[in-house]
Amino acid sequence: MKILPSIFLCCFLLSCTQTQEEQEHTPAKAVSEKDVDLNPATTVKKPSLLDSSVDEGGEIDHGAKYTFNPPEDDSKIVFGSYHSARPLSWEWFVPISISNTCNYRMEGTDTSDPALLTIKQFSLDDSEPIGKSIERWKALFRSDAGGPIFASMEELQVDGSDAAIVTLHGEYMGAGTGWRLKDHMLVVIILRNNTSTTFIKILGPKATVDQHASALGQFLENIVWVEPIESTE
Repeated sequence: MKILPSIFLCCFLLSCTQTQEEQEHTPAKAVSEKDVDLNPATTVKKPSLLDSSVDEGGEIDHGAKYTFNPPEDDSKIVFGSYHSARPLSWEWFVPISISNTCNYRMEGTDTSDPALLTIKQFSLDDSEPIGKSIERWKALFRSDAGGPIFASMEELQVDGSDAAIVTLHGEYMGAGTGWRLKDHMLVVIILRNNTSTTFIKILGPKATVDQHASALGQFLENIVWVEPIESTE
């Protein structure tokens, strides 16, 4: 029985000796600069799909594409080729959708919430008929008693051009059905020129919208359309 452990010991020593001899006779592998981290403290993390741009043709500034900066001149509201004086009670904030040209918060009363003013612009080719727009807005409302909603439309002049103002008042349902807001008002001013259609929408409690009626009137009176300067190149 003592012979068996001795055999195992001999085999182990022979194996170690053979391994050492192989290592001594194996040529060393050349090491290149690519195999060595010359500055491990500054190793750059490999970007993931979340860090890469979805646009082809180069890297983009995500913040510049999907967010909007405050206006350089806070005394004016500029939208496309139009501009007008900003009422002091209207506060700019970042648009909640990239389809919005700009958003303004209209401060509420002591008993009502603020209202939202949103401006959207579309090219004439992308503009739908006014009647179709009104039917779509009506679908967002019902009367405070639960019946069908009535939309009124009046014509007006803005900077010498024909415009329209559409008003709806009742229970605002929004696009969903999980909540209701009674005594709300939607006012939409529609401007059209030879290149685009502009929708100026005010949505909020009727008391708040009524409070800003005078400011809205002054805003519309001060709208000026600045014709784009054509390049001579």
